[in-house]
Amino acid sequence: FQVEKTQLLELTTILIQSDGDNAGAALLHAEVLTQNNQSKEALPFYRKSLEQSGDQFEVWTTVLAFESAYNDYVALYEDGQKALSYFPNMPFVYYAAAEGAIYTGKPEEALDILAAGEIYLLDNQAQKARYAMRKGEAYFQLKDYKKAIQYFETAISILPESKIRVNYALQLATAEIAISVAKEQLDKIVDEDKTAKYYLAQAQLYLAQKQYSQAEKTLKLGIEKSVYKAELLDRLGDVKILQDDPQKALEYWNNAKEKGSRNSRIDQKIKEQKLYAPRYY
Repeated sequence: FQVEKTQLLELTTILIQSDGDNAGAALLHAEVLTQNNQSKEALPFYRKSLEQSGDQFEVWTTVLAFESAYNDYVALYEDGQKALSYFPNMPFVYYAAAEGAIYTGKPEEALDILAAGEIYLLDNQAQKARYAMRKGEAYFQLKDYKKAIQYFETAISILPESKIRVNYALQLATAEIAISVAKEQLDKIVDEDKTAKYYLAQAQLYLAQKQYSQAEKTLKLGIEKSVYKAELLDRLGDVKILQDDPQKALEYWNNAKEKGSRNSRIDQKIKEQKLYAPRYY
């Protein structure tokens, strides 16, 4: 299968060279790059497909979903803003743009974006839950933990899906508050729903309790099971710093960088061999 993916990449490379202005070709090449673990190289082609696709909603949702999944938050914010001009009545676009705003240091703007999109939710309960989750994320960034928790609890009461539970647990563990609630949320996740973000959240929960060996074990399991490993490797490097093993930390950080980590502080960590909170802008 890996050989087939490599061969397909060769074909899409030829296609993009011969028909570089074709939105479909750019999108296909981006998707094949991603399948070949070259997601960072894929981003320019995803964005090129947007330039050429106009108001094709499916293309925009594909690209925005990619940018969210791979922590390309600057692109998500910028492309989300552009998408709003094409699709001002589509709740998903506000939801995506708000995520980009939250993780590029603009949580207040994210709340404004979500408020503007709420009038289009109508009676869609799933979307209402995800908007509540997004508001919770914004308030965690603002360190207004009471409001953050209220919104996440509202989201879970409407739609107790694994994505919301994992996100809630990660936010709590990162803030080092309500650790028992974070554990309760993660304990409800079944094996088939354990994504890379689950392993990050579980590791963060252990770190909040200074259980470094458990955090290391969790991240290694996540790396084994996940397709996109960069952020897990980055966090594993952080754990090794906490375990006073800077050489191993450097190995993991460099590996994370090679695998396409979007953490803008990774070079600083490598240079100084120090721990810094991740930042994606």
